[in-house]
Amino acid sequence: MITRRSAIAMLPAGLLAGSSFLSLARAQAPQKAAINPIPDAGRKLVGRIEQWRGTAHYDATKALIEALDRTASLRGTPFATERRRNSKSELQETLSQLNAMYTPVTTVLDIRKKTDDTIELDKRRGLSPAKKSEFSTKIAINNARISDLLSAMFSGGGDFDINKIRSGKDGSAAINNLISLTEDLLDASIKLSEWGPDAFYSAARGYVTFQFVRDRLRVGRSSPLLARAYILRIIGDSESYFALRAGSLTATPATTLTSSTGPGTTATTGAAPLTANSRYAFEKDMLDKRFPKEIYLGSEMPSRENGCERNQIINHYGKFTADSSFDTTFKLEGADGWSASGCIAQINDRGAEAMNGLLGPIFKQFAPAGGTEAGFKKTMRDTRDALNDLIRRVTNAKKREDGQVGSTPLPASTTPPSNPDADAQQEFTVMQQMTSALREMLAST
Repeated sequence: MITRRSAIAMLPAGLLAGSSFLSLARAQAPQKAAINPIPDAGRKLVGRIEQWRGTAHYDATKALIEALDRTASLRGTPFATERRRNSKSELQETLSQLNAMYTPVTTVLDIRKKTDDTIELDKRRGLSPAKKSEFSTKIAINNARISDLLSAMFSGGGDFDINKIRSGKDGSAAINNLISLTEDLLDASIKLSEWGPDAFYSAARGYVTFQFVRDRLRVGRSSPLLARAYILRIIGDSESYFALRAGSLTATPATTLTSSTGPGTTATTGAAPLTANSRYAFEKDMLDKRFPKEIYLGSEMPSRENGCERNQIINHYGKFTADSSFDTTFKLEGADGWSASGCIAQINDRGAEAMNGLLGPIFKQFAPAGGTEAGFKKTMRDTRDALNDLIRRVTNAKKREDGQVGSTPLPASTTPPSNPDADAQQEFTVMQQMTSALREMLAST
């Protein structure tokens, strides 16, 4: 039997340095994953990183650990002779949790960190910003389509039966599409992790979705053991780098040790939470530089009413005005910000960006696979209102933190940090702890 250790050992160093996991995994003979999850592992590991609650690193790591834990719990007890079948409702609940993890991971990948200067000086950025954006967009689109496919499969009551779906009308095609989307998602996630050592979150996130489809739905071509070994190697390399950098910086310790009530014991004070100003800067950067002015809403299959020929579809799009921004608020182009293509042969023929995964959880259901003209118009109005509400909330929080009265801005502080190396060292230590927790969670599930 192939164990976790032997699976890792099977991976040649040259292959691990690149992102060609799928070319190896698809060449392997089918394997039964020898995975026996450790009960309660997720709760214990989340408790271990609790001291960093309130930081983007904590939010992303907690979401990944809980998603892995949730997927593992679907199998039943480790000592069961056979894995139980899952109901469609619990699979749908797990899918919702997987979708929710995309936002905190995207946030921690995109914010400017105190460690970025060090990583860039070390020349550890393996991707250009343009390539980073390309892979991020592909991941968001693939995840949206996977979610749509699975939501359709999980509709109705009763237990989930993949064989019944496979034997149904168009079932085999849907499953093959799901397999391709999931493996492409994992591949893009691994490639995005080449952005730098702090992008290990991307590879872990792609693996969580891959594991859910491969292990619980039992469809796919790639080996789950090799996939996990590959992700463990990426996380392990990042952990080693973070530990090295934290130790080499001349700075104060990342945690402050204080006397506890018990003799010979100490208490650890964690990193400070993200400030309202940090949140404001991130959201402004996201909306002004990354959020698309044209959004792909979905496609409507041909019917007698729309006059499309067989195998043709109509794509629907939402548009914001060109001057929409964080500072001027978002406005819809025209009355409803809605437009549609003519009858064409391809989904999303114009290449507009998918909305899913670009902002917070409130947007995750805003990009349906199909619908009506009225439904798409309502989606755009809801999106506009949610965007502007988000802008108001983070702006007001920043003003409160700055002690502003009304809308009068205070001059920005020009005082540099007292010890930038200390800040970077602290963040390197935090990330080392996050990689350690994720590595243990992967080994446990």
